[in-house]
Amino acid sequence: MDESSQRHTPEPNPETAHDVYTPGGRRLTVHAAQHSLDRHGFQPPYAEIDYIIDDNSFVTTQADGAIVYIQVVKKADANTICS
Repeated sequence: MDESSQRHTPEPNPETAHDVYTPGGRRLTVHAAQHSLDRHGFQPPYAEIDYIIDDNSFVTTQADGAIVYIQVVKKADANTICS
């Protein structure tokens, strides 16, 4: 096999590498840890993420395969976590 046909694995980028977990041990994605959660009002240590997943109202799957945990808080409002 020549070098050009070998799969290239990029070096980890220290700006996007992370090991951020909820208190329940759920690893957050780079997008969640660096962008999404703060924008939506979630704060470290992200215990609310565990609560929403553990006490969800229902679960669905997106077209891309991501699992979505939805917790209805009141009639017209819901907390949503994708994994």
